[in-house]
Amino acid sequence: MMTEEREKALWEDALIVFDTNAICSLYNMTEETQNKMLGIIDFLKDRVWIPGHVLYEYKKNRMNAIRQSMSTWYANPAFINDKYLYHLKEFVRKIEEQAYYHPYFDNKELESFKNKVEEVSNLMNSISEVVKEQFKKRKQEILASQESDNILIEVLALHSGKEFSFQEKIEIMKEGEWRYSQELPPGYMDYSSKHGIQKYGDLIIWKEILNKAKDEKRSIIFITNDIKEDWYEQGKREPISPRHELILEFFDTTQKDIWLYTVNQFIEQLKKRFKDNTTIPFYDDLEAVIEELALMKKRKENVDKRKKANYVRVVCDDCNHQFNLDINDFYFDWELASVNERNMGPEREYECTEGFECPICGNECRVNFRVWEYPAGAYNYSEIDTDGCELKEDEIDLSKHISFEDGESCVVCGTWAILDENDYCPECAERINRMMEDDD
Repeated sequence: MMTEEREKALWEDALIVFDTNAICSLYNMTEETQNKMLGIIDFLKDRVWIPGHVLYEYKKNRMNAIRQSMSTWYANPAFINDKYLYHLKEFVRKIEEQAYYHPYFDNKELESFKNKVEEVSNLMNSISEVVKEQFKKRKQEILASQESDNILIEVLALHSGKEFSFQEKIEIMKEGEWRYSQELPPGYMDYSSKHGIQKYGDLIIWKEILNKAKDEKRSIIFITNDIKEDWYEQGKREPISPRHELILEFFDTTQKDIWLYTVNQFIEQLKKRFKDNTTIPFYDDLEAVIEELALMKKRKENVDKRKKANYVRVVCDDCNHQFNLDINDFYFDWELASVNERNMGPEREYECTEGFECPICGNECRVNFRVWEYPAGAYNYSEIDTDGCELKEDEIDLSKHISFEDGESCVVCGTWAILDENDYCPECAERINRMMEDDD
């Protein structure tokens, strides 16, 4: 365990090393917090070192980090994509088309209701336009920052290591095969999700850190937001501490100490170790940074929760941006499209359409789902058509998002359901029975 005395010694002299994900996390911050973080890094630059492979990964992933910040924070809010206006208008349409059936409105009240629906529709369109315009402006500002990227400028100015040669990486990969088979950290959690050399990126960075600490005879503070089990001992809710194997290997190799901190913990430690602005000029800004990072953490948890959901990868036809869509966010408001008589009874086709916008360019995309029921109650097959986009993973099990009933179309409202002896659906039958009871 890390004692207060050892940790104090670390913060007095240790080399501060940033992981790729820690650097890329800066792009998720507001411009004000970014500038404060860059000021902190610049103040500590004589103690900061970037492994060669981190620099390589950062340059490779920088554009994705910039775009990811847009798709994460500037995706259209739920109320813009909500279909309640569509359902309101459909409700009005059904009332007008079914003038002698329920639901029934007085003509005067119906006109008033329609006017209110139109007012709400115009107001929501106006609100949506304001939000979209502001989001578009922020996205353009973020994209423009690629040309004058202060984060890139700061990172390139820091001391950095030299990448291993290809042959040296081959040897590390060979060692990695054995380490990963024994679930020896770091990096084995990436083995099944990444390809080629990328599988061993964490191990390559770890080897660089070991070599640097050994050569300079210095302890290390490693800033990483990777809190998976191949870096940290896991608690019930939060990681507890760096894996003991890492601490042991580091000490055996270097005779020095190492400890891991997330970016949030790094800032909290600065606030703890440096008591006022006489020791570090940015001390008064640390509380604001901590609050911003706490908010980012909460948002990221929500994003991660959504990523664990049932999602598909979408590619926009206009700008080729790739983004995730959670299938559970779809409404799957199925409608009966056609009925064809076959040997074992009717074959029914159902369809529904889901609409959304590309979070980068605002291109309107649509996905049309079609499902066939045959024989009655059995899921037969499905088709998916797209407009404005392409689904990268189109193997969506639509059987989980539709249920079949051996029903027919209600003679009153047209709803597909199990009908009674009068060919009424349960809702219409209940309303009609209530009316008859009231008349009695």
